[in-house]
Amino acid sequence: MKLRHRISWFVIPTVVVLTGTAGWFILASIEAYHDEQQRDSVLGLARTISLSLRREPDLSDARRLHSFIEQLRDSDPRILEATIVDDRGEITGDLEAARVFAPATDEDLLAVLHGGGAVSRATRRGSSVFEATVPIFFPGSESLLGVFRLRYDTSSTQAIHQTARLRMLLAVAAIAVLLVIGLRAALDRSVVRPLTAFVGHAGAVASGDFKARVPAQSTIELEDLRKSFNVMAESLETSLAAVEERTGQLLHAERLSAAGTLASGVAHEINNPLATILTCSEGLLRSLAAERPAVPGAAGEKLAPYLSMIRDEAKRCRAITAQLLDVSRKRAAPASPLDLNAVVSEAISLARPRAEAETKIVESAPATGPLLVVGNADALKQLLINLISNALDASGPGGVVRVRASEAGGLVRLEIEDHGRGLTAEEEARALEPFFTTKTGGRGTGLGLAICDVIVHEHRGRMQLRSRGPGIGTRVTVSLPQAPKVAGGAA
Repeated sequence: MKLRHRISWFVIPTVVVLTGTAGWFILASIEAYHDEQQRDSVLGLARTISLSLRREPDLSDARRLHSFIEQLRDSDPRILEATIVDDRGEITGDLEAARVFAPATDEDLLAVLHGGGAVSRATRRGSSVFEATVPIFFPGSESLLGVFRLRYDTSSTQAIHQTARLRMLLAVAAIAVLLVIGLRAALDRSVVRPLTAFVGHAGAVASGDFKARVPAQSTIELEDLRKSFNVMAESLETSLAAVEERTGQLLHAERLSAAGTLASGVAHEINNPLATILTCSEGLLRSLAAERPAVPGAAGEKLAPYLSMIRDEAKRCRAITAQLLDVSRKRAAPASPLDLNAVVSEAISLARPRAEAETKIVESAPATGPLLVVGNADALKQLLINLISNALDASGPGGVVRVRASEAGGLVRLEIEDHGRGLTAEEEARALEPFFTTKTGGRGTGLGLAICDVIVHEHRGRMQLRSRGPGIGTRVTVSLPQAPKVAGGAA
């Protein structure tokens, strides 16, 4: 059963019981109030009649009193009975002639009579009849002359009161309905909807959307629950990102290892025939140069360029195999504390002649203080030269390559930025893979950045490529652990 239905099954009986109880108390109070009003009304009427009887000269004149009582009933048909008792306890006036001069036996009459007029009584007789008994005093004194009893029919006012009670019941029912609707709407807004939202966001998180966040809530408890849920989602998102990053690193390392193993085998197998080709081509060139007078001119002129081409291409293949071995080789180069500023300056000095020849610019923004790291200076120099060379390859004539060095948070950062062709999202994701290149015309082997990544990992660092898009440029950021400083500023 849904929570909304459960709340309805709880709210409706609760409201009905509460409003029913409240309505019962209200009706009981109104009924008591109406009874009190009717009792006071009948008692007041009896006292008014008793004041009229004080002017009668003789309460023993039965004929006169009977006529008086007849007039009362004719004037108000709601008077059911009127009885006059003298101070001796005999009935001297009554609508029923048979009761005249009979001794009074009614308890209320005797109680008022024997009480010396100090007591008046009003009693309900049935559902709509009230009876009032009051004393009659002598004119101008407090001496008891007799007792008057009036029985009065209040059924006409009872109908009015019944209508009022019915209206009250309808009002209570309407209030109950409004309360049910209002409470259900309030609970729906403050409990059901927020919990439904929680369920929806929990489902989103369960399906892998860790960016799902619950909006602010109106109650303290739900707000605390929201904060806890969002903290959990943020923690899961952070953990997932860390796992994905670590998984990517492991996959990348595995790819490098597999590529390195393959490259190492290929390089060793190719190096032997390459060495033979290179040796033979160089030997033939030397022989041709030494024996040129004995070789016909046309044949010598044709053989020399071909042999030089074979030698140069063999050297290029040997350079490629050396790069393949660099990818696969576990370096054991000595590491020592060094200032990275010096490595950056030397690498830029080596790259500037090429940049000037290609009408390109290499700008440097060195750090204000020493950038101390523990590493191998030659490997880090090779890293920087490769990155600057790639940036120059990506830049057109007049392009600017910026090299910045800084430190923050226990890390030394190197940033190499160009404004060249940039990378697409797919190219950026594959940039560090061995043999992947964006260079055309056979100018790249796809091993430069892979070698750089190996060097960075050997120094326990991290390398990131970020491109703002094709035609906008690329930024490579290398982060290396900063070496601890000792007294005097040395590492």
